Amino acid sequence: MEVLSVFAASANDKADEIERLLKDEDYKHFTLKVHSLKTVTKLVGALNLSAAAVELEAAGKNGDIETIKEKTPKFLGLYRALAEHLAVLADEEEDNP
Repeated sequence: MEVLSVFAASANDKADEIERLLKDEDYKHFTLKVHSLKTVTKLVGALNLSAAAVELEAAGKNGDIETIKEKTPKFLGLYRALAEHLAVLADEEEDNP
C-alpha cells in the first residue's frame, strides 16, 4: 500500500506542475512529465489513465498542441480524482492495519 500512498501524496504537485508547463507552453517538459505519469499510472493499475498519458505524450512528441490543450484538463481531473481515492484507501489501511 506504500506505493499507493506515495502516488496519492505526490499527485497534486505533479498535476500542478503539468498545468504550469501547459500554461507556459513548455511542451518539451510537459511531454517529459506526462511520460513519467504514463509509467506510474500503469504501475498502480490505472490503465485507462496510462493510455491517456500515452496519447498526451505522443501529442507532445508530434507537436499536436490542439490535442494537448483539449485533453489535458480531463486527464488531470481523472489523475487527481484517482489520487484522492487512493489517499482514502491508504488512510483506511493505516487506521486498520
